[in-house]
Amino acid sequence: MTVPTSGPMFLCSDATSSTGIDVCGTGIATAKFFLLDLPGPWPSDINLTDMWQETADVRREEFFRRSRYLLTKPKTQEIRLQCFIRDGAETRYASINLADGEAYSDGLKRLEACPADVYAGPTTLLICGHGARDKCCGTKGLDLEAEITALGIQTEVVSHTAGHRFAPTMIDMPSGDSWAYVDASLAQRIVAGEVTNTDYMNHFRGWWGAKAGAEQLAVRHLRINADDQ
Repeated sequence: MTVPTSGPMFLCSDATSSTGIDVCGTGIATAKFFLLDLPGPWPSDINLTDMWQETADVRREEFFRRSRYLLTKPKTQEIRLQCFIRDGAETRYASINLADGEAYSDGLKRLEACPADVYAGPTTLLICGHGARDKCCGTKGLDLEAEITALGIQTEVVSHTAGHRFAPTMIDMPSGDSWAYVDASLAQRIVAGEVTNTDYMNHFRGWWGAKAGAEQLAVRHLRINADDQ
């Protein structure tokens, strides 16, 4: 990880980690994640982007409510729009590429019309690298993304996922779990399905199907107990 060479010795996440604060209960709860490619640099608030203003009317429609929108760093010249949908115990997925000159609002309408199939792709780790929002994510998050991508793990660099004081933070899809203080070893265990009770106690922030707070704490309790059986 990058160590600052000037200024305060501790980033916000270093200071928080040193206190031993319980991160569980702070995960994102939502019915859908929309991942929208947008070339950088991103402003500190995605509400300030032209894309956000241009899609305002579409996002008010029923399909797009109760959703969380994350900007994603484009991987190629293609601009992707992706959607993960929580459907009971399953996660459904749809994606499109914007056509040349197509508005994001028109692309979202096409995405709505796409059949959302049960997600069958590899585990994808959504890593917050939103440096304009907080330097913890812009340094630790981007370092982590580069490290685990080199290990062959599929990642997306995304905008603010809340909880920058717990950086590096990420969301594991298709499970919808949110994690804090992530390192490459934890990322590998998540992808391999080898998460330990210690991982849950120290890194698990919550599950997207439970409300932040007590419900997410209950999810952690159930998972730890299930692993003990």
